Amino acid sequence: SVDLLFELGTPKKRRMWNVWTPAGQKDRIGSEPLLLLSALCRGLRTEEALHAAVFGDTDASPEQFRKAVFNLRDLLQRCLGRSGKDLLPEVVSPDPLRLDPGLRIVGMVSIDSLRIGP
Repeated sequence: SVDLLFELGTPKKRRMWNVWTPAGQKDRIGSEPLLLLSALCRGLRTEEALHAAVFGDTDASPEQFRKAVFNLRDLLQRCLGRSGKDLLPEVVSPDPLRLDPGLRIVGMVSIDSLRIGP
């Protein structure tokens, strides 16, 4: 019993990927939110570390960090039909972000999508 299942190949701009829920809902989601989700599923991260893991940009603004977390919450809310803030609670920096511990997420992710840089 999985709450969310997704696939992510090598990300490309405007490319959409499949996401499924147990209720049979299938959706198409862009690469960026799925990269954020896969990075967070690999380990606890602060907003800054999550942004750097996906975008490789360590000099991003606090607004860019917040936007990345907003996009991740939006993905979870859209797919699971629950509040994004319940699924990914707000934290005070430098505490790490944590998904709801009851969530069961499975992702098929291309190794190429997990590497930063050329």
